[in-house]
Amino acid sequence: MEDKTKEINDLSKVIREEIKETKTRFINIINYINTNKIKLDLSLQINMIELIKLWRNNKNANIDYYFNMKKYHTYITGKFINNELSNMWDQYLLDCLEFRVKLLNLNHLLQNI
Repeated sequence: MEDKTKEINDLSKVIREEIKETKTRFINIINYINTNKIKLDLSLQINMIELIKLWRNNKNANIDYYFNMKKYHTYITGKFINNELSNMWDQYLLDCLEFRVKLLNLNHLLQNI
């Protein structure tokens, strides 16, 4: 039981750090868009705004909260014309996928205590 608790605590700490890093990547994307005055079509703007809201309010988020971001990510992916912005987005998505897998693992560990 102690080993399981340590594993859960260690994984939770890693996930929290990865979420912070991913949120920072997202903020960098928004800053890049604003700094370079990149125009986004209305539907892309709406999806980005929804993600901004979600990232601003993620303090007490659970696993479902992060998985619910997927619909906005799915819509946005592949829509950026700017190569640098597209690369930033791809790295952000990879980060999201990595911590989501860890969230699933954590959820599994918690269910089997």
